[in-house]
Amino acid sequence: MVGTKIRDLRKKIGLTQEQLAGPELTKSYVSQVELGRIRPSKNALEIIARRLGKPLGYFLDNDDDLRTIDVLLRASEALWMSQRLDEAATGLKEAQYLAERTGRDDILAKIQATMGRLELSRNNLAEAENHLRRALASSALEDSPVDRALSASALADVEDQKGYFNEALRWYIDSINAVQRLKPKSGARAQVLAAFGDFCRRHGEPKAALALYREAEAQASEDSPQAIEIAFKLAALVNREEGEGYWARSWQSFQSLPDGPVRARIAKEAVQASLHLGLTATAETLLRQVPVDSDGLTLGVELALMEDCSPETARLWAEHAIRESLAPDVKAKAYWALSRLQSRPEDRLQALKAAIALDPQNAGILRDYVLQVLNDNDPEQIRTLKSTLDSSDPVEIP
Repeated sequence: MVGTKIRDLRKKIGLTQEQLAGPELTKSYVSQVELGRIRPSKNALEIIARRLGKPLGYFLDNDDDLRTIDVLLRASEALWMSQRLDEAATGLKEAQYLAERTGRDDILAKIQATMGRLELSRNNLAEAENHLRRALASSALEDSPVDRALSASALADVEDQKGYFNEALRWYIDSINAVQRLKPKSGARAQVLAAFGDFCRRHGEPKAALALYREAEAQASEDSPQAIEIAFKLAALVNREEGEGYWARSWQSFQSLPDGPVRARIAKEAVQASLHLGLTATAETLLRQVPVDSDGLTLGVELALMEDCSPETARLWAEHAIRESLAPDVKAKAYWALSRLQSRPEDRLQALKAAIALDPQNAGILRDYVLQVLNDNDPEQIRTLKSTLDSSDPVEIP
């Protein structure tokens, strides 16, 4: 076992037996060790380990450490799935310590990749990027196409959140190339394709997103949570008739999912689909299952803008987004929704002005502002309107 490790690593880095032996050992001695005919002394093994760039533990019997690492990785994954993220991170750090002691680059790369994806889920972008880049820089990760693909996809997400579109696109393409090495009907293939689809949807490329979601759908296991989530993504992009078909196929399976983070995540996609299909009452109900994070606030504002949304629900989400959202376009839509709930013209106008100040290029908000000013027929407000339109870039108002 030790001899095989020495021989394989020596050949991998391109050393001859003579070079590995150096002045302290002999070529014959190295040959006998590699063939397993003699067991190297601790001193000889330290010399060999140093020349091969590995810790001594890499060549020693470390089966106990490997078993412990495997247990820690499995436990960390389970903790992650149950949203006990701090405990999962602690387990991964313990696994990393043991992996460093064994000197196994393949295990270290896998742990780094997992730590990177975990930190991304905790929204620690700097730490996520550090772990993911270290993992992707390791040649050992090339032997694990699943980890390679998922890590590249996660790094793309990090770069996108940082605002680096081209860098994100490069890593998404890298992730797509990596999944080509995976067998068909793979959950990892579906995950990477859907993530790239999300990227395209965020950046206003619905046709590209639709194509990627369709391909992801073909890779996901039928009736799995992943398949349900992808079906809702598709329902939010296709025409009404096709969307209702996706909805009908997914809704019953979604309702059978247990409460937890997976159901909450999929509920976001179900809300998006229900809004697209005009299922306002269903969207109101589903939003109660969605965490009130940035995505939840965005969906809440979209619901508030639906014509048949109840005034109480619309006001609740609009005021919540005005207080909590950090995104100017979301806050602008919240003021827009609030303007529709005002009974006094001056209050409607004030809310619309606040919306325009946050997002002057939103054609719908500008349209309502123009109509409100013209309806009030206030000369001073008309002059203000003219000044506002003169100072804005051209916008096509429906």
